[in-house]
Amino acid sequence: MRERAAAAGGELTAGPTPEGGWRVSATLPDGAEPRRPDGPGRRRDVLREQQLADPALVSVATILPLSFVLALTEDWSAAARRATLPALLVVCGLLVLHAVPLLWRRRAPCPVLLAVLATAWAGPAAVAAWHLPSSTAQFLPAGALVETLAVYAVAAYGRGPGRTWPAPVAAALGTAGAMTVASWADRSVGGEPMSAGGAVLLAFLLSVLLAPVFTAMWGAGLVVRRRRLRALAFDEFAFASSMWQADRAAEAERRRLAAALRDAVLEHTRALVGAARRGDLAEVAGTARAALAAMREMLQGLGDGGETGPRLAPSPAVGDLEALCRALRRGGRDVRLRGLPEAGRDLPPSVQVSVYRIVEAALYAGDPGPARVSLRRWRGTLRITVTGVRLAVAGPVAERLRVQAAAGEGRIVCEPAGTLRVVLPAGAVPAPVQEVSP
Repeated sequence: MRERAAAAGGELTAGPTPEGGWRVSATLPDGAEPRRPDGPGRRRDVLREQQLADPALVSVATILPLSFVLALTEDWSAAARRATLPALLVVCGLLVLHAVPLLWRRRAPCPVLLAVLATAWAGPAAVAAWHLPSSTAQFLPAGALVETLAVYAVAAYGRGPGRTWPAPVAAALGTAGAMTVASWADRSVGGEPMSAGGAVLLAFLLSVLLAPVFTAMWGAGLVVRRRRLRALAFDEFAFASSMWQADRAAEAERRRLAAALRDAVLEHTRALVGAARRGDLAEVAGTARAALAAMREMLQGLGDGGETGPRLAPSPAVGDLEALCRALRRGGRDVRLRGLPEAGRDLPPSVQVSVYRIVEAALYAGDPGPARVSLRRWRGTLRITVTGVRLAVAGPVAERLRVQAAAGEGRIVCEPAGTLRVVLPAGAVPAPVQEVSP
């Protein structure tokens, strides 16, 4: 205990007390004092911000078109405003109804886009049913901001970024069609009468003008999605790296403790042998008890925590891939493994763990079909090929696999057909060093 206290920069005293018993007193330096911020501030509540973001976005998407309507009607005469007040209220109600689906843009982005495109056709229906005057029907296109936000939500939160490309196309065609039908029902564009040919030309021009806007918002959503997934993947890697460093530190401490206890047991054993040779039975009994106590302490320190303590499992290795594939086959999925045990022979433990985690993440991405795993050693590298894993070559799983391969100083290629190719060095890889803030 004195040695451990001195290693930490402290000191320790131990001895009997006048009242009986034993007292141990240690003084250790406290190097983990919390940092006080330089100025006043508060910690961000990210979850609360996300919960408030969607209602705030709906409010903005509603207030901006209504502000646009009010600004354009300021120059009207009082008699004109009174005459068109019911029609203005109908238009304002349609704009609010058009923006309400954005409340669910994170949880169901694709249905939200469909709902937004469907409510956009409520404007042409109102123009045809209630014969809204042209002076108020012209405000309906102001709701196109909602379609833009819905397209962004599909790209940022939809499932499978590669499958969201129809969103800007559908939004451009749907918005252009709704505007054209509203103008056709009003029988005029900018006060000029519209013919059938003019309606077709208007729909084409609106589609051409709106398509770049929706495409740009879709691209912005993909960029934000990629940054978010990369940040999550690196956070997960940092946490796993910290846990790995902690496990290594704990294992080193266990070995140091085991060595110290082993030396104590051997010292008691040598004293026991010497006392037995001298024929001192009292010293033999005391030394034997001390040796047994030291041995019991060593076994408890090296054990699995007893019957109630946690049982620690060893880190997975390349040889455990057979059991992994066997478990998947018992679950009904055809998974075959080739290349063992030749490819996994004499691999460092860190590389074996990386190989197992990469194959495990690829196979558990959610694909139901058959899969093939192939391992091959070539010129000091281990080549891993996994086929039949379409869900693992894109999205969060692919980002996690890229981080895992980069941590092992390897390369990874994700093919759209559902094939994953990873190249890892077959030699030892230096331990990653990365800190995670509290």
